[in-house]
Amino acid sequence: MTENAVLFLAYGRCQTAIAYVAGKSDAKHLSPIQNGLAGSASGFFCSLTLCPTELIKCKQQAMREKINAGLVTGVTMKDVYVVMNLSNPNLQIFFSPCCF
Repeated sequence: MTENAVLFLAYGRCQTAIAYVAGKSDAKHLSPIQNGLAGSASGFFCSLTLCPTELIKCKQQAMREKINAGLVTGVTMKDVYVVMNLSNPNLQIFFSPCCF
């Protein structure tokens, strides 16, 4: 649901931007190629917005499975949430391959 909301928001904004660059008065006058470009750009912005949160979700799910299977000892889910605290201003959490 979030993906669709971001996608449609970005699509409208990208259509407006492409219409402005192409010198069109309205986004309704865009060609199919220009609409396709707007769709591609909106997909880029959608992935840029949603991938970091999906990455955190996947890391938490993987750690939960490791904890439940007994493969990791001395770590609780509370520790996972503390390590992946989103209030941390360092963006390295989004790009590190593993937190533990």
